[in-house]
Amino acid sequence: MEERLTRRDGEAMLLQAIVVLAIPAFFLAMAVEHLLARRRGLPGYRLEDAISSVGCGIAQQISLVFLSGLLVGGYDVLHRHVQLVTFAPGSPWPWLIGFVAADLVFYWWHRASHEIGFLWASHVVHHQSEEYNLSTALRQAIASSVNSAPFYYPVALLGVPTATYEVMIAGSALYQFWLHTRLVGKLGPLERVLNTPSNHRVHHAVN
Repeated sequence: MEERLTRRDGEAMLLQAIVVLAIPAFFLAMAVEHLLARRRGLPGYRLEDAISSVGCGIAQQISLVFLSGLLVGGYDVLHRHVQLVTFAPGSPWPWLIGFVAADLVFYWWHRASHEIGFLWASHVVHHQSEEYNLSTALRQAIASSVNSAPFYYPVALLGVPTATYEVMIAGSALYQFWLHTRLVGKLGPLERVLNTPSNHRVHHAVN
């Protein structure tokens, strides 16, 4: 029993650990973006707006110290007791399914967050910045961690282990970071198949 709890606690911290380890890279990228923007004659960072965005990100990460065990624990319970598919150890299928599912579920949660009032009430925080730069990616609401989790829980039924699920969600979160910049132009054919900085600028636009 103690071994199982220790394993579960470790899995609950995996997602947060991956994102936390990336924080120095986030701040370095923001500094480089600011310098490049000024060199190109584009607006750099406004201190008040950047502080607000970073503050939201810090608040979300602090909340996950208390919430990650509960949120990941719910996924883990479903995976251990209700999964419909079981894979052999070392099978690549959980990773392939997790990769596709992480992107697909994020899309539907994000879309729902723009169409359903109580979800928009938390997601609107991400769209409140008056600037568009890498710090905007960090402007996340605490409630988003809670209301997005149930969207991902069905993935557990497909046999994707908890640790695999967390790595995929962390990868998705890290991918979202670089989309929030004015400095990357259109990426040719990739614009048709990926969420790119150019596509995401349209998503955030108010004009």
